[in-house]
Order: sequence, then C-alpha cells, then structure tokens
Amino acid sequence: AADFNRANKDEAIRTVDEQKDLPYPKNIKTACFFEFPSNFTQQVHKAKKARDWERPKTKFEVAWNLTEEIFDEHYYLRLCDVLNRQDIAGMNLSAPEGSVSCKGKDSNIYTARVWNEPQATSDNVPRYDELVVTGIPRHAITFVDKVQSTDQHLEGTFRHPIGMPTRMFPNIWKNRPK
Repeated sequence: AADFNRANKDEAIRTVDEQKDLPYPKNIKTACFFEFPSNFTQQVHKAKKARDWERPKTKFEVAWNLTEEIFDEHYYLRLCDVLNRQDIAGMNLSAPEGSVSCKGKDSNIYTARVWNEPQATSDNVPRYDELVVTGIPRHAITFVDKVQSTDQHLEGTFRHPIGMPTRMFPNIWKNRPK
C-alpha cells in the first residue's frame, strides 16, 4: 500500500461504483483519517433510545473536521468506502477554517462510509448502523494493506532465529542451572 500511496498521492480516489469497472489491487483498501465529533456518543444514545426494533438501520451523517492530532496517530485511521466525489476547484466555500482544504493536484472533496475498527472500544457506530462522513479532503484518504496481505504473511517466507552469543550477557543474568 505504501508504494501505491506514493504513486497515486495526487490522483482522485475512485468511488465504490467506479471500482466495479476499474478496481484497486486486491491487497489494498481505502482508509480515511477521521475523528468522531465530541457529541457523537450522545447522538448514538439518543438514536438508540428512539429506536424501535422494527425500524430500519440508522444512518449517521457527520462532516469531516480537521483537528490538530488527526494525522499524528493511526488511531484516527478507519477503513472507508468512498461513495461520492465532488470537484471544488474554483468554488467559493464558506466552510469554517480548517474543515475543508485540498493539497496537491486533486481538488475534490469526498463522501465516504466509515467502518468500525475491530479494536475500537469507544465512539463506535452501533452494529448494523451506518456512518457517512462528508467533506473529506483527498489528503485525509489513504490506501492500506488488507489484513494478512503483506509479504510477511506469505507461506514459506524465510524466517531465521536471531542468535546472540552468551558472552554478550553478564554472568549474573545467566543463572540457569546446567
């Protein structure tokens, strides 16, 4: 995925529909840097209280927002499917500063369905519900390797134990009886 990111850093991201005709390689997925809004948990609890079990799934829609730490950690990187792309070149946007910005040659903003991460413990979208994020700039979307698709997971990959001479360790550490 790292090579694919370098080669395609300024290219528009294909939507789910476009990928039917021109799919990305099978070993990569799209991921979006996204931080849940501070009031998202309250929105979820409110929707849960109002939910009737016969009611269809809830669709949560939130706007992407630039925060100081969003690109610092992979904690904010979530798998996503790009649903829509809108060209904003030459548009006069009156969005709050920092909420929409474009870097590089791609002057598009995106709408994407963001997925729960298995290791996430909070701010999850309730199971069977959908989270759609609007206004995502290109630089907040990247490609990641699918789980167990990198070379280290290939069958027959050469692995060798790393040996260390015992003289490297102090005698006090070598307390195993012979």
